[in-house]
This record gives sequence, C-alpha cells and structure tokens, in this order.
Amino acid sequence: IAVERAGAASAGRGDRWAVAIGDVAGKGMPAALLAASICPEIRHLVGIGVAPEEVLARVNRRILNAEVDGRFLTMALAQLDVRSHEMTVVNAGHVGPLVKRASGAIESVRCEGAGPPLGVVPHAVYRPVTIPLQQGDVVVLYTDGVTDALNGNNESFGEERLRKTLSGARQGAAAAGEAILAAVRDFARGPTQFDDITIVCFGRLEVG
Repeated sequence: IAVERAGAASAGRGDRWAVAIGDVAGKGMPAALLAASICPEIRHLVGIGVAPEEVLARVNRRILNAEVDGRFLTMALAQLDVRSHEMTVVNAGHVGPLVKRASGAIESVRCEGAGPPLGVVPHAVYRPVTIPLQQGDVVVLYTDGVTDALNGNNESFGEERLRKTLSGARQGAAAAGEAILAAVRDFARGPTQFDDITIVCFGRLEVG
C-alpha cells in the first residue's frame, strides 16, 4: 500500500495539495519496498509542480526501467486546488474515488482517460478529470480491500454497502472514515482478510 500526501508548488504559495493512494500487486517485503520507493518520488514531483498525469507517467516509466520482477501497482492521484475549490483526479487502474456531496448524494469519480496500472505498459497515457468541490463535500479514496472484505459466509462487503455506509455517515471527513472502518470491521469480524484495507477521507469545510 502506498499512501502519500504532499504540498504542491504553485508560485511558492502552497495552494495545491495532492493525495495519492495505491495498491501494489503481491505481498510481503518486495511489495512494501516498491511502495516505499515511489512515495518520495511522488512527493518530489508534486512538490515541484508537475501535473498529476505526468506524475503517474514518470513513475510508470521508472518502474518499467527498473525492471522490478513482476511488480506493478494501481494508483489514484487527486490534486486539490484550494483557490478554485476543484479536484483533479488521475487514475492508473485503481478503484475510482467516491464523493459524498453536502446534500447527501454519493457520486463516483469516473476517469474516462484512466490508464493501466503503473509498471505494466510502456508510454502509458493518463488523462485527468476535474470536478468542483462544494462546502461540506467529502472525498473517499480507498483500496479494493474495503469492498473485497469477506464475512463468515464468504460474502464481500461490496460497493453497495460502502455507498450506503457513506450515505448514512455523519457530516465531515473524519466521521465518514470512522463509519466506513467500523462497518467493514463489523461485517468482516471473524475471517482473516486476504487483502489490506486502506481508506483516505478529506473534504471541504462548511463555513458559517
């Protein structure tokens, strides 16, 4: 699992932030080392103002050039512009983020230009999608370990339960994350899970 947040350069103002979440194929030390090696690179590239789609393209090339044996990863990179209140998402084979609007509506961020996982296809192209964030909106990035979590009957938690849990959560990013984690833990109590579970929630504060 690779989860990273970094400040992005914008004329030195720090008015852009990036959040990345990824899932490395495989388990154990090799997967952990790959995740650890790309986190500083993402932080550096975002920090010097490289566009999100180019960040993923460069990381993809580095993994391929390193010829890491059979290793690849999915990743979603979200860049927040705190002045325009917009979020730009680039997706490399990862599950799309969910947005809980202040109205309670749940939306999936579908990246029509989503590219393949990092480390699979040379010269892969990743195209961004940009959406507005209103006051009170909450964004949820997660790995498929959330929806693939199994209960004692070998049933998966699934996206429908995830969306229902998010819809019923109290307002705010912290409350959303706590509600999802509690629901997954309750659902999957007992069986040993075969995949890591990672959730990252953030949002735009309500004013007044």
